Amino acid sequence: MKYHQNLLLYGVLAGLVACTALLSGCGLTSAAKDESLSLSAVFKLRSLAKVEHVALSSQAAAQSLQYATLKAELDVGEVRALLVLAKNAASGQQWVGADGSGFTTWQGRITRYYTPALDLSRIEISPLYPQYGFAAAFQYGRISAPFELDNDTEQRFQVLGKATLYYDGKQPRMYWGKPTEMLQFSERIEVPSTGFTHVNYYWLDPQTFFVWESQQKWWPQMPLISIQVLKPWEAVRYP
Repeated sequence: MKYHQNLLLYGVLAGLVACTALLSGCGLTSAAKDESLSLSAVFKLRSLAKVEHVALSSQAAAQSLQYATLKAELDVGEVRALLVLAKNAASGQQWVGADGSGFTTWQGRITRYYTPALDLSRIEISPLYPQYGFAAAFQYGRISAPFELDNDTEQRFQVLGKATLYYDGKQPRMYWGKPTEMLQFSERIEVPSTGFTHVNYYWLDPQTFFVWESQQKWWPQMPLISIQVLKPWEAVRYP
């Protein structure tokens, strides 16, 4: 589809909000206020996420990046791009790319996804299930919770789904040519009203539970997004 080309920013309006943290380390601080910025600041952030910067072959190259950065692939490698951290807050990290799309993550899980053609404006596990997460799945083997999804594009709101997170054990992974072991979790997504089911995957550091990689999809029209953290937004050890 046309919006799959290049990957990631929400347009100038979203950029004006998302780029708040650009002037304070591009979201590397947790206290960021939403403000309107000049177009020059918007374009500066967009330029940091251009597709041609994707080829980072070493850990040293990743660590040398100026801002917290993700590498993303849509639909198993069809599109690759970088996303730069635009805002870091208690509610999650907002990531901005170079065209008209982006997403928000919280503890490694996507909580919003938007392109010029699709806006999943809210993906939220029920607040009644605060224990849902990797620590509980690691302890008990699996944990389930309902979630709600708002789709502004299709004008569908409070769509109900169910998420079940499983701990799959330790799995070998490669980072910058170096083998390591990560904790693997799988997450079964079910949205009965659409007939949609999917399995997401996450790979976490065994010591810190930091999510270094994931593959996520929450809606039939949403592409499968593979994410790898190149430079984290907090102080954690590299794998």
